[in-house]
Amino acid sequence: MIQKKLLVEHRSTFNKYKFLKEIHDEETVRLKRRLSKEKYDESYELALNELQAHRDAEPIKPRAPKFLYEDVTKEALLVGLNENLPNAFLASDEGGVLFKSHIMRNSPILNSLWGGGDVDISRKTLESFVVSGARLTMHIMTQSSALQDFIARSKDDMRGNGFFARAIVAFPVSLCGY
Repeated sequence: MIQKKLLVEHRSTFNKYKFLKEIHDEETVRLKRRLSKEKYDESYELALNELQAHRDAEPIKPRAPKFLYEDVTKEALLVGLNENLPNAFLASDEGGVLFKSHIMRNSPILNSLWGGGDVDISRKTLESFVVSGARLTMHIMTQSSALQDFIARSKDDMRGNGFFARAIVAFPVSLCGY
């Protein structure tokens, strides 16, 4: 699997980032201590400017090459698109599992991601962020009965908000028993 190989390669880059971040954080503590000892004069301003410059030079966390998702919550997908690659492939060869998951109850967000629209995330327990310019592709293989059950449970929501208009549905003739 290509994603697995890319994630293994990414580990080295990420470990280097963690090392640089630890050094940066230690230096931040040292600069804050120095700032707290200064009086409000020219030396305080110099220490404050040095701390600000140091914060501006904080190492940037590298994006993980994660783009394949299967059993994922809406929140995990959005965080992944924000922190990792801005492209996602949501796939399942057991579509009934995906159709019963919480992520499928949020089709307007899936529609926005499919179209590249911005998704503004504001939560009390999570730092707010905007997923911008991300793309989502879905590939769902399922049995006819699971799809019919999903359509019945979603009432007309999925059809009415354009979710199915973004889908190509194939229903090949079964060759089982031939």
